[in-house]
Amino acid sequence: MIAYNAKITREPMAALRSLYDPASVAVVGASDDTRKWGNWLAQSALRGERRRVVALVNGRGGTVLGRAAYASLAELAAPVELAVIAVRPAAVPTVVDEALAAGARAIVVISSFVGTLTDRRAQEVELATRVRAAGAILLGPNCLGVFDASTELELVPAALPRGSIGFVSQSGNIGLELGRLAEARGLGFSRFVSTGNQAGIDGATALRSLLEHQQTQLIAVYLEDLSNPGALAEAAVAAGERGKPVLLMAPERSRATSRVVASHTGSVPAARAELDELCRAGGIERAADPSELIEAAAAALRRPSPRDRGWRSSDGPEPHPGARAKRDRPSVAIVADGGGHAALATTLAERAGLRVPRFSERLVTQLRPRLTETAAVDNPIDLAGAGERDIRSFDRAAAAVMRSGEVAGILVAGCFGGYQDYSERFAEDELRGARALAASAAATGRALSVHTMYPDSPAADVLRDHGVFVGGSLKQAVSQLAGLLSARG
Repeated sequence: MIAYNAKITREPMAALRSLYDPASVAVVGASDDTRKWGNWLAQSALRGERRRVVALVNGRGGTVLGRAAYASLAELAAPVELAVIAVRPAAVPTVVDEALAAGARAIVVISSFVGTLTDRRAQEVELATRVRAAGAILLGPNCLGVFDASTELELVPAALPRGSIGFVSQSGNIGLELGRLAEARGLGFSRFVSTGNQAGIDGATALRSLLEHQQTQLIAVYLEDLSNPGALAEAAVAAGERGKPVLLMAPERSRATSRVVASHTGSVPAARAELDELCRAGGIERAADPSELIEAAAAALRRPSPRDRGWRSSDGPEPHPGARAKRDRPSVAIVADGGGHAALATTLAERAGLRVPRFSERLVTQLRPRLTETAAVDNPIDLAGAGERDIRSFDRAAAAVMRSGEVAGILVAGCFGGYQDYSERFAEDELRGARALAASAAATGRALSVHTMYPDSPAADVLRDHGVFVGGSLKQAVSQLAGLLSARG
């Protein structure tokens, strides 16, 4: 049972002003390369330039996006209030020290550390301790950034729609998908906080910061870490008292979800009973995936009174007949370019009567050289940046799994189809990858289902032309895969 009388730490909300409404921002790692995070973040930051000073920092100096770039934070003529850091992992500690020396009161670390889980946690604790000792606050590492519509702050890699939903998420890609789904329903974000590995600001703190945020009318949360449920429940109750319903997405603990969540954010997912207890205690409504959450959000925002809002737990897809006995359940692999999608897909797959088994050591050995150092490769596969480095990572990893014969089906989930928006090279490679993905499924006879945040993209059309199911709902894509495998017996 969860102890809801646990001590709740409190970070002064006033300190978060430097994160949500800074007078100045520095993007460290700014770049002209449209395939890099430093380019996407710099472009976003400059959209709020009329409200605040924006400095672009690149180790080579020169110019970035047609503007003079600083070679380091030490060159800035005035203190910087917020620094967002997108540099190689080994350089993060040094850049953080430079940011603190330059006067930063808030630091957002996009980069993620590498190494074993123990090594990564130790680096994160050291980083958070250093930032806290300097009297500053930390968001991340391994996060997507921060967005606030009311202050014109955009430090995220893509444009987000403006609206009344405050979203707190450990997964960046889940945030991007929710933004696209919200925009399609005429909704948008009042604030988006990507907490990542939560070495500094955690989900409960970010949730509390939305209580008095006037533009926020509803709060959505994606969490993999439930280490402080008392603070979450208390914050959710306070939100409900202010007429702001809280919706939650979270993976459920299993061997498979534990593997991918540990790799993604270094967290331990909660058991279903613990999640249900949190929802009851906090008056939280639970959703299975972003599509279901945005439907619930649209309905909640239409309700005339918060009194009608009650706790509900989504059961997800029902197990298919004949697949209930664990030993008889079809085995599947999940390939995603984000740990959030991989974790939610795993929970949905297991609820649908599918197994997500650990790969053999032989297959892991084949996959590891194809992907980034931070990727999770023992099922589910979290590409963790491999897509940005090489979009063909999707089809090559999937092909290796199909050829291995270790699973009966495969689910691809995440941003595939949307990389075309970043560069022409990505667009060309995505189309090649889509054709190769379909060809591998046909050659091996493995069932294939694809979820994408970009279901209307050219790459998605190529897959459909080859008879592959492609959908914009993660829950629907999992159900489709379960149905295919059930039909095959």
